[in-house]
Amino acid sequence: MFAPGDELGDYVIERRLGAGGFGEVFLAVERSLKRRVALKFVRPAFAADAGFVERFEREADAMALVEHPNIVPIYARREEDGVRYLAMRYVAGGSLDAYLAGQPRLTDVVELLAGVAEGLDHCHARGVVHRDLKPANVLVDAERGCGLLADFGIADAEDFSTMTAPGNLLGTRAYMAPETLMGGAATPASDRWALAAIAYRAATGTLPHGRTDPPGAPPVRPSLRDDRFGPAVDRVLLRALSADPARRHDDARAFIAELREAIEPPTHRSSTPPPTLPAARTLLARRMWSVAGAAVVLLPVAAYGVATLTDRAAAHCHPAYAGACLNPDAGDYDCRSGGGDGPNYVTHAVRVVGEDVFGLDGNGDHVAC
Repeated sequence: MFAPGDELGDYVIERRLGAGGFGEVFLAVERSLKRRVALKFVRPAFAADAGFVERFEREADAMALVEHPNIVPIYARREEDGVRYLAMRYVAGGSLDAYLAGQPRLTDVVELLAGVAEGLDHCHARGVVHRDLKPANVLVDAERGCGLLADFGIADAEDFSTMTAPGNLLGTRAYMAPETLMGGAATPASDRWALAAIAYRAATGTLPHGRTDPPGAPPVRPSLRDDRFGPAVDRVLLRALSADPARRHDDARAFIAELREAIEPPTHRSSTPPPTLPAARTLLARRMWSVAGAAVVLLPVAAYGVATLTDRAAAHCHPAYAGACLNPDAGDYDCRSGGGDGPNYVTHAVRVVGEDVFGLDGNGDHVAC
């Protein structure tokens, strides 16, 4: 689509970052402000499809409505020579998919998700439903360790009653609430179900439901998958993953607060005063990088890099990740090593060892990508 050095308005293309779904993303320099940005385009194969163009326009509208420290900010929506694109903040990094591949402690994942929960509640308060919350759409700033909510390409603004027609589901099946899988409305409650599904995966290493499970079937209790968790964690996660939206938490922050309490009750917490914010980030960074080991960090194509976060104390910041994972619309992970062209589709977390990327295929066998 573009080559390094190509010019588009005020931008000079540096390189292609990747593609996911219907978008293609390039790293560019904005000449007037001398800063790097991520430019997102409709992929050429979909550029003539009015439906995909509408989704692209909707993403810009939704992102403009929901400015927040834990949401990737948009700088501009432009059209040059018939080419539509969005300019967004950029910093090299990866997605929550990659972060989870390093098998971090659940407490650290929950702290990262706390920021995402704040961003999600902010969206809902402004009438925006994300509709496709999943690890590939949560971006992690490796330097500051900040989680950001991204990819609003199928978000609904001010319309929680829009029906998703059966056979034409919008979203990623593994993280869709039972009511949306059955063709019901996408609502704030279904976004919160997806957040709980991410937490469940972080706790157990598996998704709440398999592909053959009927929508609404109760997930396996986390304590049965990992005996480090007790009834309190079971209770919180199973409530958040209830088939009945009315039984779920009233907002995302309430879910995270209750999960925090279940993982580390006050009576089990250290009496030592907590470290200051910079010190806490340093300690967490060391712990996370020890999990990652000597992993090679790659950019996941499904996410368009990681948007940086301005240094605001209100933001929830936690550190790094290891791994590389792409997540196409099919819901599987499309995993590649550095520059390989032939993907192997895997259905579980990815592990990076040296320059090799490994995952689990549908049979549970390790495969190299």
